[in-house]
Amino acid sequence: MWLDLRLLKLAVREVPVADVIEQLEPWAIGGFAVMFVSGSLLILSEPLKCYNTVAFRIKVVLLILAALNVLYFHKRVMHNVDQWDQEMPWRAKMVGALSLVLWLGVVIAGDGPHISKRSWGSGDIH
Repeated sequence: MWLDLRLLKLAVREVPVADVIEQLEPWAIGGFAVMFVSGSLLILSEPLKCYNTVAFRIKVVLLILAALNVLYFHKRVMHNVDQWDQEMPWRAKMVGALSLVLWLGVVIAGDGPHISKRSWGSGDIH
């Protein structure tokens, strides 16, 4: 998220983009690995329940799109990152904005089954 915000010039403007990538990428890879392992274990514990949930299917599609967005960033956009501090290319901004939207969707879809079980109108707090 911090890299996405930096690509959009909304955060850590004083730090060069190349430095932000260098510092955050190991954490992002580690976080993705933990998420992948824990998510896989969750799916293995209740595969039919997960598969039959629309929110789960949406979440998987969004995760795939987020992974493709990262791949696109590394293969097509990041080649001249040292020059971005003068002017951010539109593709870098697009990747950052799309990443934020996709991960927000993953979070919302991940909470989808829980949201539908809440009774918002009854005043009950769970």
